Amino acid sequence: MNILYINLLIILFFSFFLNILTIFDGWKSKEETTSSPIFDEELDEIKNDPNIYMNTKMKGMRGSLQKLKKLFMKVLFLGQQKRYEFTLDEGEKDYEFMEGIFIIIHCPIHNRNHSIFWYKEGILIKNDDFKQWRLSVSMEDYSLLIQPLLKIEDIGMYECRYNGSVISRAKITILDQNEAYIKGLLSYLFTVLFVTPIVIAAVIYRFFKPEIKESELEMKKKNNLTLFYEEMLLNREKKHDVALTKKMKEAVDVYKNKMVQKKMDSFCQVGLPEGEIDKDDNEIQRSMIDVLKNVTKIAEQRTHEYNEKVLTVHKSKNIRRRVNRKKDLSSNVDKAFNV
Repeated sequence: MNILYINLLIILFFSFFLNILTIFDGWKSKEETTSSPIFDEELDEIKNDPNIYMNTKMKGMRGSLQKLKKLFMKVLFLGQQKRYEFTLDEGEKDYEFMEGIFIIIHCPIHNRNHSIFWYKEGILIKNDDFKQWRLSVSMEDYSLLIQPLLKIEDIGMYECRYNGSVISRAKITILDQNEAYIKGLLSYLFTVLFVTPIVIAAVIYRFFKPEIKESELEMKKKNNLTLFYEEMLLNREKKHDVALTKKMKEAVDVYKNKMVQKKMDSFCQVGLPEGEIDKDDNEIQRSMIDVLKNVTKIAEQRTHEYNEKVLTVHKSKNIRRRVNRKKDLSSNVDKAFNV
């Protein structure tokens, strides 16, 4: 109750101050000249010729009244007001707001310095009418201020006009807190009902879909460059094995020829009998057989390693083919479900 009394006193004080201001302003104008037009005539001239709206005297008077209204609203609401600022779209559009907020509406004109007139239900909105203490037009960018919105008084059609033509129309609907709460709850329930089936379908699909193995995931991560390097490495290993086998054969042949030549020279120099020569030949043959056995074992081992590598390459290619087939099948199934 105390706050209400304080607000009433503030309203009475500002109304008294406004009346004194208008009295002094009229006395000053009479003292300067007796042929100056009255305020209503100036408003008629403004309606007929919008360029007069830029008149310094009128602009100063309207600007001071608009600042006075702003100050009055700040004192009345103790600076705790919620503001919403937006620009209208060209043409006609519907808007919904909650009761109690402060709104600032801009007309959709690129140059904000043009003189713009605001109308509510076809009636010009004036800054000099203190009865409309919640409505005012800014003298800086010609935006419309409604502070605060009231459900009954502020519902209607608002227009911004320039040079007599309507630029934009806004049909403003105001909801109280209960209506806004019910509407928000309904929109939330609608969203939940729409999203819940999609989430359930996604969970069911993920539950019945078989899990992808880790090796398959790793293979998917490999790009074409890695596969190219793997093939290059296998080719180099094959070439290396072939060259190594060839060199080993050449080394065995050279070793065999050298040993035979050495034994023959030693036999000729010493002059051993034929029985001993035959005995040494048998030993040479045995040693050559051992060498050939070792070479054969090495060659078989290399061949076995090579075959194992070839098998691993074939297995990896088969796995890739299976993965691609499964992927194609799954994509076909998804397409069928989507259809």
